[in-house]
Amino acid sequence: MLLSKQVSKNPHRFPIHWLILGLALLALGGAIGYSITHEYNRIDVLERERLATQAKIVDANLEHQLVALNSALMSIRDDLPYLKAQKDSKGLMNHHLQAMSDAMPGIRTIATTDTEGTVSASNRKQLIGLNFHEREYFRAARQGLNPAMLYISPPFKSVLGVYVMNVTIVVLDTRGAFAGIVSVTLDPDY
Repeated sequence: MLLSKQVSKNPHRFPIHWLILGLALLALGGAIGYSITHEYNRIDVLERERLATQAKIVDANLEHQLVALNSALMSIRDDLPYLKAQKDSKGLMNHHLQAMSDAMPGIRTIATTDTEGTVSASNRKQLIGLNFHEREYFRAARQGLNPAMLYISPPFKSVLGVYVMNVTIVVLDTRGAFAGIVSVTLDPDY
């Protein structure tokens, strides 16, 4: 009976407690929400800066690798007339391409392809004689015909069952006509 008398004496006391509790919970929720949002924004800024730094490093590294790769491809292209003029030209070319691929990290395959898209020499003997005239990297180089340009293919599945990218340069004959390509397949693990 005492309890009922106390409640009835101050009828506004019970709703005021709920109002105070509700305001306190609202303030606490707002503070937690602000803290979470602030921390999220701080982490977002830090991660964006970290990714930008990593992108700069990858860009610089990739640029150096592409310059070195371009030099190697041009060297192979420049050596082709000499190698083709030798007595054992096929064996010599395959050996030369094997030595180049062994010396360059990140290279899976090096191949020379004739005007029809048939591999004439490669560091991988299983590719010699196969025709790749339908491949994007061959068509792009054949259509572009720019001996100074480095053609980089989109990723594709190779005949060896691996997803790879090719880097290709055009080979022109003495009259300036298309004579094939020299291509390098990049190692996906590298």
